Amino acid sequence: LANSPQVVHGFLSSPVSGIAASPNGKSFAVADNVLTVHELKRNLISIVPVTAHPTTCRWSSRGVLAAVVNDGDGFGSCVHLWFPDRPMSMYRTRAYARDLRWNPEGTIFAMLTDSGIELVVERGGRWRRVCEFGAHFDACAWSVRPVQTEPPSAHLVPSSTLTAVIDGDVVVLDMLHGPIFHARAPLDRVLAWSCAGELAGAFFPGGVASSAITAEWAPDGAHLAAVGEGGRLEVWREGGVKVLEEDRSCTCVAWLDDDRLCAGYSAGEVFIHLLRRRALPNAKKKMSRALLFALARG
Repeated sequence: LANSPQVVHGFLSSPVSGIAASPNGKSFAVADNVLTVHELKRNLISIVPVTAHPTTCRWSSRGVLAAVVNDGDGFGSCVHLWFPDRPMSMYRTRAYARDLRWNPEGTIFAMLTDSGIELVVERGGRWRRVCEFGAHFDACAWSVRPVQTEPPSAHLVPSSTLTAVIDGDVVVLDMLHGPIFHARAPLDRVLAWSCAGELAGAFFPGGVASSAITAEWAPDGAHLAAVGEGGRLEVWREGGVKVLEEDRSCTCVAWLDDDRLCAGYSAGEVFIHLLRRRALPNAKKKMSRALLFALARG
């Protein structure tokens, strides 16, 4: 069973809108009123400059951190991208962005907007849109394994497949032929694929799936974390065994590794839940995040 969670963030009271774990599990990023990166081993917090309040953040397998900022007033959205070894770059769109998902290889990101899904790649040092699917999709996610379609498609990239939910159906997005039917959606607004190619719905007995607003698999596919509409956090083990249940107005989750789950909450806190017994770094004094925020703003 999960141990008592450790509070690792919570100096500001603004709701956490997004959380992302680095590929090596040593850091995590938090999006609320500002974007911060937390290094767990050294207990350090860094404020990352963005043009407005970030709405979500995602870390790629290649170590690129992306944060979505909606400019408001009909000016669309901007994605800030930070690289481990070179300066930050940006991608702009006129649409309002709702989510961003990296492919498993970390070379393409899919941006879910109010007008569809945009596929964006880096070419010549600039991020460019290479494909757009115009429809009101409820969610999107990449599958590590090929996904079978009806009828079968010969044009899909074999290494990973982009899927989406539209009108209760899971569809595979083919760059040449558009959405191709796959199956009925096990979750109304959430898509989550395990490393074994399993959809999240199989882990939800008793109709819990219909209320899920987000779900994330552990890297090894042994656990699934899901957040319901009321903020209830549940973690399921393979075979449908519930190992964690918590009512604390959870908003988002991200896995640091197979055992440690980061969860963000509406009160502005971030907890790390240990699903197996593992030592975490001792809590040390940190500079107040409110003070860091004031210093960064001058």
